[in-house]
Amino acid sequence: MISTTDFANSLLQLLTESLEAIRNHYIFALRNLASNIGKKLDVPHEDLQPSLSLTSILSLLRELIACHEFRNGNTEDMTTLTSVVLEPLLQMCNESASHVSPNTPIVTAVYLLNCLYVIKCALFPSDEQGRSCSELLDRQVLQGRQACRQTSC
Repeated sequence: MISTTDFANSLLQLLTESLEAIRNHYIFALRNLASNIGKKLDVPHEDLQPSLSLTSILSLLRELIACHEFRNGNTEDMTTLTSVVLEPLLQMCNESASHVSPNTPIVTAVYLLNCLYVIKCALFPSDEQGRSCSELLDRQVLQGRQACRQTSC
């Protein structure tokens, strides 16, 4: 006969393994999404708003975040999100910015800032969540400013 302690330990181990499997599946889904981001390059709108591809990807990511533990302050998972998804999103914005019309440094910078703002608002609606990605986004904004200065905006 199985003792209560053995049963509780077995149940705890099963739940722990299940949670780990769910987390691994979640990370796999994020990586899969990130690998498809570069394939969805759209030409920017004339009004310099972010492309439909970006907004649809952000919508999906918002749903993923809402279903997960980010709301509980799980910084490890937020770091995973940042490293797996944010970088490809920023790369997509940079590639898309090269197709703005007219292709001037100011128009490109405005488009990139619009993209960065939409990403920040979608993925990091609260200040606490935003702190974890602000360094990366600040770096992108700084690069945009430097590029603008180099081309005499």
